Amino acid sequence: MRRNQRSRSDQHKVQVLLAGAALTLISCSGKSSSSDAAATSGQLIIATDIADMGLSKALSTEVPAAVKGQGEEALPTAGTILISTPGLRRADRQRAIEGCEIRRSVKNGLNLIREMAQEICYIEAGSQVFKPNGKFRASFDEDGWQGTYSVWIDDTVQNRRRISFCANDKLRYIFDLEAANAGTAKGVVTRIHTDPDAAEGETWTVQAAFDSGVSRTGRTKLDIRGAYETAYGNSRERLFIDYEEKGIAFVAESKVGESELDDGLIENWTTQSAALIAHNLGTVINKYSSTVDASTDAGAYRAYFDGKGYVLAAADSEAWQPGGPIYVEPKMMPRLPDWNGIDLPSDAWDCTGTTEVTPEGSAADYAQCDALQVDWEEEDCEDESLYTYSGDPETVGDDEVASGDKLEYPGAD
Repeated sequence: MRRNQRSRSDQHKVQVLLAGAALTLISCSGKSSSSDAAATSGQLIIATDIADMGLSKALSTEVPAAVKGQGEEALPTAGTILISTPGLRRADRQRAIEGCEIRRSVKNGLNLIREMAQEICYIEAGSQVFKPNGKFRASFDEDGWQGTYSVWIDDTVQNRRRISFCANDKLRYIFDLEAANAGTAKGVVTRIHTDPDAAEGETWTVQAAFDSGVSRTGRTKLDIRGAYETAYGNSRERLFIDYEEKGIAFVAESKVGESELDDGLIENWTTQSAALIAHNLGTVINKYSSTVDASTDAGAYRAYFDGKGYVLAAADSEAWQPGGPIYVEPKMMPRLPDWNGIDLPSDAWDCTGTTEVTPEGSAADYAQCDALQVDWEEEDCEDESLYTYSGDPETVGDDEVASGDKLEYPGAD
């Protein structure tokens, strides 16, 4: 029952998350050449001009291949982390659904961030006309799409730079930056989306704290919180990703939501998980519950897979045993979201007070932004010819998950 209900509810959750695949509302052109920078606290730097901050680069980093199921296959004689047996569950060459679900969550979360990167890239391209402390508004008419976008770069608060964007006179983004220079950045971005005219009645807000190469060169940390609502259901979600190119990636998520099933019944569900993924080995622990028509299914499990997502067993490696480099402790799982929504700052911009401008730029800058495409195609984790449930049952009490809001992979430092 656990597996069938998780499969059905995931289809609705994906529809909720796919509300992020909105059309880009912002047009583009041009680039600033200014290299002026303003120092903030410590050694952190915020460049003066948007193009020099490199926010689009900071928000479009790639996760390691194994997090995408494109890493190394685990073999007994070769690999980043050796396994001790030929793989007790590799004969059928099936992939672990548990690993697929982690990859799907990561891809959906990063797609939302990558959409932001593409849209901010278009602003960077025309940034010669967007000067600090000015409120600017531009019109566009391209490929049948018409509209306006507005930009306000506010550097009146010491040690902080706030950049706000509006589309068609509605606030869409708020960046509060601690550091941003040449593609390394640290701060918080809030994205607001409301489309009451859409068939799904899409309404959602995403807020992501990000650190792209500031705290440590080459290391990216994302803490994404989302409140989603469509005609299919609603959810409150948190996704935390901590990775660097040659290190062990840490992924943790928690979700609580309500979905309408195909038979019209309502499912109330929760899930909490944490995963550690090396180049050729990965493991995840998950705690879940599902209630439909007063019937509850709940439990926890631990699953093992290699860098390509193929199923492995607990006995295949000491790396994921207690004390091993990729042993996932229950306390790495985040608490369930205890908030109902994401609040905007009380002084958020109302998109007024702007001056009309015409962005300047080049075709080359435009092409760079076009290249930041978002791929919404997903693995079909429910395809039983390719994937199988492989997790071993585990007992995880509510008091064993993270006790506070902070999430940290101890082996990262």
